[in-house]
Amino acid sequence: MIERYTFENAFGKNIYKALDGAFKKLFEAGEHQGEIIAARKLKAMNVMTIEQIAEATGLTVEEISTL
Repeated sequence: MIERYTFENAFGKNIYKALDGAFKKLFEAGEHQGEIIAARKLKAMNVMTIEQIAEATGLTVEEISTL
């Protein structure tokens, strides 16, 4: 909490909000990349249907079909 308070005082809340948004986007991008990796592995194992992989990973059938 002290770090955030110091950061906000030094740089202003607008910059903090922008950085917070950027970190969230990076996290989401990394999470999506992990889903793609998992889908590729499941598809290569050939033990699940594309629909099942889509349900397990949250990706669309179209995204998985292109992997």
